[in-house]
Amino acid sequence: MSRASDRRFHALLALARALPLLATCGSAAAVADPPAAPVPVAAPFDATPTAADPRWSVMAHSAASPGSGVSNYARISFADQGGDFDPCVSKDGSHLVFASTRHRASADIYAQAVGGRAVTQLTDNPADDVMPALSPDGEWIAFASNRSGSWDLFVMPAGGGKAVQVTSDPADELHPSWSPDGAELVFCRRGEASGKWELWTTSPGKPGVCRSIGYGLFPRWCPTPGPDGTHRIVYQQSRERGDRAFSIWVITLKNGEASSPTEIAAGRDSAFINPTWSPDGLSIAFTEVPSPDRWPAGSGPASASLWIVAADGSGPVRLTPGTERALTPTWGTEGLFFVADRGGVDNIWMINAAKARATAMVGRGGPDLAAGVPAATPETAQASAPEAPK
Repeated sequence: MSRASDRRFHALLALARALPLLATCGSAAAVADPPAAPVPVAAPFDATPTAADPRWSVMAHSAASPGSGVSNYARISFADQGGDFDPCVSKDGSHLVFASTRHRASADIYAQAVGGRAVTQLTDNPADDVMPALSPDGEWIAFASNRSGSWDLFVMPAGGGKAVQVTSDPADELHPSWSPDGAELVFCRRGEASGKWELWTTSPGKPGVCRSIGYGLFPRWCPTPGPDGTHRIVYQQSRERGDRAFSIWVITLKNGEASSPTEIAAGRDSAFINPTWSPDGLSIAFTEVPSPDRWPAGSGPASASLWIVAADGSGPVRLTPGTERALTPTWGTEGLFFVADRGGVDNIWMINAAKARATAMVGRGGPDLAAGVPAATPETAQASAPEAPK
């Protein structure tokens, strides 16, 4: 793992653990249980993206090699310096968009055919453009950029072109995700008053008009709405006591009003981060990262595993070994795409969902799942593992 990637990974885990920091980013301290009043999830952090520290998105999206001997990995992107990260796959699985620093220190948005190597640069701004999200019809890309000083959301045509600014306040807004009809975006915002990462929705057609729906980080809108007009949004949220580790939550949205926040996956000795929906809305993939006290001395964690659970949290199945590192999964038609720094450079990889299901790694030293999230066993793996996306 490269030194730069290791620093980025360490910063990600500091965020994922949501521990208060002492003096500067990266020096975490153990804390006592907070008082009964709500404790800001992210208020103690100095790792919030700013114009002076534009590498936050890269720090939040770094991983290491899918180890040797695993045959169902395919390399998707081919940066030999800098790195590729923040992948988003088109609905038909034919191409992906991603952020990259392969050509310069600041990040731009690129497009590439799945299975190809030619890349098309879609943005060319001295600032950082990251976290691209393709609209369901494939016509638009929403992304986050610090080109205005703070991090804001922008929308541009999928083939590149003029970007329209959607948010424009001093707070940092990140990680846009489209509603199934392409009319709205959900995103996370660092609340200036609350000191927490908040969840908001907005319409790209009505810039500046936003609605608060709760607290959390890295939201994803479920691609399949319910028959009664309800929607689901998955996100990660930190505990407000104990080790403050992130777990995976789902919230219901109807007529713009949020309800029923439900924790579907939590670990006793690890953080669960970067949740993402399967195309049919029946499953959720995420990354499990061990507690910092299990990291090798002087480096980032030795492992970060990809998992899949049913949308209700049942039947968890680990897809990658606990001896490897893989982060930020996103679904394609053939499987899960994720970021790894095999050879010391961040690139995008894919794990074949069908093969991963057939060789599901259950009962092999995975995370210690909390009550209510039953661990799969070798005998039930095939029955509980989600079907590969069609």
